Amino acid sequence: MILNKWQIYFWLILLMLITATVGTRGLYASELYIDEAISAIHIHYGDWNNPLQVAQSLQRNSPDHVPGYFVILMLWGRLTAFDPGILRYFSVLLGVLALAMTYRLGTSLHSPMVGLMATTLVGLSGLFLYYTHEMRMYTLQMTLIAFETWLYWEIINNKTSIKYRHWVGLTVGAILLIYTHYFSIFPLVGLGVYHFLFVKKDRRWVGVAISFAIAGATLLPWLWVQRDDLTSHYVLDGAISSGEVVTYTAFLFSNGFPILLLLIGVGIVIGIRKRDPRFVFALTITLGAFISFVLTHEFVGSLLAFRRARYVLVLWNYLAILSAISLLWLMRWRWMLPVFVAVWVATASIFLTSPDLPLQTNRVDDLDVNWYPPIYKIARQLQGLATNNTPIWLVDLHNPDTDFKIPDRVWLMYSDWSGFPIRYLRDTAFDHDLQVSGYSDSTVTGIWFVHTLDDEYPSIQAFLDQQFSVCNAEIDDEAYVISYYVRDVDDCYIINSE
Repeated sequence: MILNKWQIYFWLILLMLITATVGTRGLYASELYIDEAISAIHIHYGDWNNPLQVAQSLQRNSPDHVPGYFVILMLWGRLTAFDPGILRYFSVLLGVLALAMTYRLGTSLHSPMVGLMATTLVGLSGLFLYYTHEMRMYTLQMTLIAFETWLYWEIINNKTSIKYRHWVGLTVGAILLIYTHYFSIFPLVGLGVYHFLFVKKDRRWVGVAISFAIAGATLLPWLWVQRDDLTSHYVLDGAISSGEVVTYTAFLFSNGFPILLLLIGVGIVIGIRKRDPRFVFALTITLGAFISFVLTHEFVGSLLAFRRARYVLVLWNYLAILSAISLLWLMRWRWMLPVFVAVWVATASIFLTSPDLPLQTNRVDDLDVNWYPPIYKIARQLQGLATNNTPIWLVDLHNPDTDFKIPDRVWLMYSDWSGFPIRYLRDTAFDHDLQVSGYSDSTVTGIWFVHTLDDEYPSIQAFLDQQFSVCNAEIDDEAYVISYYVRDVDDCYIINSE
């Protein structure tokens, strides 16, 4: 099944629309979780505009990250808005760009059909789609991997002279890549293995080596700053074995149906027998990246646990390119490719909506269930009604299926973004929580009290009844009630229920 140019463009645009739709749907579907709160902390909720401040925050609070993504996220926020959904939308745009670059890589390396197949495998990956609406660096990482690999292939295979912009792009791309995530080193290792084993040792070979060396050298100052943390042997809680890394990667890449990879395996065997140079390139860079990942996991420090599936996204571009070329060898059976694509679409739909996927991502429930109180939704409901000195108190609004409580950093993040001092108070420890919340009798004229109907809060209720009067108005939601308490009843105003 060979498609013409316009058919390929149609399916490519459709894949991008699917990615944009899934990503946009998730912008406000769930609260920011703890890893996204960390991203917000490093840009200080929009208060900073200096990349050095971001780097210093990482140095103090999160030495296992590099500052590139967070600096770019800060600039995106400056350009748009420091709203949680808008900051998440950056990942949506990068997800679409990642598909475009994957298509460009596959087309340049082999053919438009390989580009389309690789884009299909990435764009209909449940794990990839999940992270298109998370305030994390993984869609940026995948975009840069595809860009760097495409530019490398162009340089070593271009029959004409290489322009200055190619060398600048290769060097800057590598620098951005390694400053996006430490694990970005693995695709560069794959390129390095191919470059050493198969590329003619001429001036271009030296130029590429110098470009990669310059990129690596730029990371040395950061590694020196972080030397105390990086020299210790890191053991990840719940780390899996090296053998499980292989099977777990296969499970995730195949959308939970690794039996599909058997067909790709047949294509790989055919490709090895054919010894096509383009297939050799795809196989070498994939094996180089994957084997270096597994060896690092085994001998340097644990990299992967079942709840940290996102780390293997660094391999997705290469696995997709290799799989696409391998599937192309099976084109003699004209029915094979459309059937495979149809099954892949079905598995992506199942995996993305199943409870299995979020369990791999540090969340504890599926995408449509908030395991945090709906803080952002509550703040939006009160927007235009509450003033900056009116606290919002939330009590016992957690998912009944889990005992997970909201970290303080999440409260701080939403308080800064919404302009309301949002606090989570426990009735059993009300005096302590009230003291640490910064509450002041002299400045607070009203309180928004968010609670469930089924529970009682005697300590909080006694405090409110003693010092405040409840207004004759409420916002009712199926999960909670928002009541407004004021010191002076003249300050009451009606809240229109939605």
